[in-house]
Amino acid sequence: MTMTPLRLTVPVGTRPEVIKLAGVVAALRDRGHEVRCVATGQHEDPRMYADVFAGLGLEPDAAWRLDGSEGDRVGGLLANAYREVEIFRPAEGGGTANLASTLLLRLDDADEWQVIGAVNEFVTIDAPENAAEVPAGPLVVSGAGRGFEATLVGRAYDDAGQVVAEEIGSGGAQAEPLPYEITLDLAAVAPGSELVIIVSGGVGLENDPGEFSAIRVTTSA
Repeated sequence: MTMTPLRLTVPVGTRPEVIKLAGVVAALRDRGHEVRCVATGQHEDPRMYADVFAGLGLEPDAAWRLDGSEGDRVGGLLANAYREVEIFRPAEGGGTANLASTLLLRLDDADEWQVIGAVNEFVTIDAPENAAEVPAGPLVVSGAGRGFEATLVGRAYDDAGQVVAEEIGSGGAQAEPLPYEITLDLAAVAPGSELVIIVSGGVGLENDPGEFSAIRVTTSA
């Protein structure tokens, strides 16, 4: 079975993470995936991470520098993460890749990255808000978007990655995004379920999801 090469970003911030992920990064690269390794700068002492990188033969593609107070360092960490972690898709007919979405990340209490959403200025989700509690019934998703033949697709995924609701809407057909509303029926979803809502602008190709934004919501009990 032939696997399509992936474009991946692997953040490593602590000495244990370098040790655990060095072999993973090497294995992914050996299998033809494009892997960008980022040292997130959480240790100032080079003995805590730089020497470990060198000893394991893993050279980071980027190394962030986090200066100032703890608040400044956390802010710098999130700002760098926002700029760094982007999803690209190939341009039709080759050429420069197009930005499909930018992932929003959060560093949790276990010092691990969690994806909390995705944003794209050409397909936005203005309502509901990210992390909102929503009814287990009809859910109106609104924003502004564009797509091939003005087509926008809204989907809700459960925590197993299964589509639990899907609906087609209409936005802009040209360069300018236009307002849309898509109503997803969540009546069959159990109360208290965590869902991911994705709205994408179709491009007319089955293997290309197009530009998209995503939020996480929880159905009300």
